[in-house]
Amino acid sequence: MGWSRISYEPTRIRGIPAMKYYRIHVKYQLFIVFSLFLMLVSLGCVNRPDSARGFLEHVYSQYTGVGPQTLGNDAPNFFASELLDLIREDQQKSQGEAGLLDYDPICNCQDFNDLKITKIQITPIGNDRAKAIVNFVNGGSLVEVGFLLIRESGQWRIHDIEEPHIPSLKRFLEDGLKETTPSSR
Repeated sequence: MGWSRISYEPTRIRGIPAMKYYRIHVKYQLFIVFSLFLMLVSLGCVNRPDSARGFLEHVYSQYTGVGPQTLGNDAPNFFASELLDLIREDQQKSQGEAGLLDYDPICNCQDFNDLKITKIQITPIGNDRAKAIVNFVNGGSLVEVGFLLIRESGQWRIHDIEEPHIPSLKRFLEDGLKETTPSSR
């Protein structure tokens, strides 16, 4: 009974056959769903070791103009909590004077000039750790800095830094802070 009332004439919406409108609407919806899917997949890539490279590229991209405050307000964006605590302890003990860390360990410099990355080599160590070597030119000089990166709260951070004159920044700070007292400065 109810089937006899179905019209086989195409319904029109604003002069367009409804079926054509439906197809366009479905294609648009599929495009949105596919775009959201790709976005979610790319966000899932944050958990891959490749994102350690993205973290370091982001860190070094800030070395323009005034540059980052790697030992100041920007430090939590760069350093893992354990290394950050050592940096802050050194700053506190030095009472505004030059402490153990009197340079920017990320660029291995006090000042940067036209810093450009030439190579980043990442070696994953499981899912939440990676070793990295960054080669860059700073003021015409070739510099190499090694990093041990860890993931904290889903974000890559610097756990330790290896430079030609300091094989482990973390150990350097730990040892130096044991020996230093505010009265000995």
